[in-house]
This record gives sequence, C-alpha cells and structure tokens, in this order.
Amino acid sequence: MLALLWGCGSSEPGDLPLATGAVPAVDGAGNEVPTVDISGRWQGKWYSNKTPSTGLLANLIISQNGNDFIGNLEVVGAFLIVGTRPVDGSVFGLKVDGEFDSGVATADWFADVDGRTMNGTYQFRFPFPDEFGTFNMTQP
Repeated sequence: MLALLWGCGSSEPGDLPLATGAVPAVDGAGNEVPTVDISGRWQGKWYSNKTPSTGLLANLIISQNGNDFIGNLEVVGAFLIVGTRPVDGSVFGLKVDGEFDSGVATADWFADVDGRTMNGTYQFRFPFPDEFGTFNMTQP
C-alpha cells in the first residue's frame, strides 16, 4: 500500500466527502488520514509576496478521481494568467499538490484542506521563478 508522510496537524476531513478509491495519507504519528474529495467549485483570493498585489481566484472547478484531480482556474487581477487555465494534481489526506499552466508560465501550488477551506502557497517556474505567494479558497 502506498502511503505518504505528512504533518497533517489537528485538521479533520470536516464536511468534505472522502475520496472514493483514494489512498490515505499517514501523519507524523503513523496514523492514517483519509483523503478528502475536493471536487466542485472553489473561490478565494491570491496574494503575491513579490509585489504588493492581490486578486480573485474567481472559480476553480475541480473533478477528482481517487487521489488525482483535474480542473480549470479563472483568476482576476494577474498579468501572468491568460483566461481560464488548466490545473491538475493529487490529494493525499488533507494535502493538495497541484500544477497550474497560466498560459505564460507554469506554477506549482500546495494547500492544506480544513473543512471547506483551502489555504496554500504558489510559486511560478521559469521564466518567473521569483513570483510566489499565498492563497485561500472556500467552497461556497
């Protein structure tokens, strides 16, 4: 059985359903953490650590199958993002590991899920590796 080691803290899956057919994570104490299903619509804000800018994460629509997900993200107020763009990644326990194609560059993003809230960080790769920041989203 595949297991990943994560420091999942005291968060519980909350009111998100558990992912069907997904491998659970394992926390620092060796306990299994069921994998949540993050499918659906998420909305929130992003905050750049490079510049004093912020904007809306207008819509993140995700479809999850087991531990893997795909989706589309619409961002408002960011010059590196052109239109609605694809996202993909994986979920283990309450941890999300994703990739995002902005149309100009690719960004990696990581998030913790707590109930219907997702908080995380993002960092663009070449040619903008110094563009990074944080974000928070909720499921309406």
